Amino acid sequence: MKKTLIAVATLFLVITAIVILGNVITIGEKMTKVFGTPYLEYAFYLFLFVVLMWLVAYPMYRIHTAPEFPIL
Repeated sequence: MKKTLIAVATLFLVITAIVILGNVITIGEKMTKVFGTPYLEYAFYLFLFVVLMWLVAYPMYRIHTAPEFPIL
């Protein structure tokens, strides 16, 4: 039961990530078509990467490097 739940949750997260990534790429391509320069698309991707690092990776790093609580 637990292995099935983990497999279904992992599959759901992977499919969700693929859908979101596809939408982000589509938005970036449309920005290039509208404004006529690929540099805005690159800046958009860089902005999203920085936001992802700030909201996801940095908190995970802080939790990983936090000192352990002493055993009472």
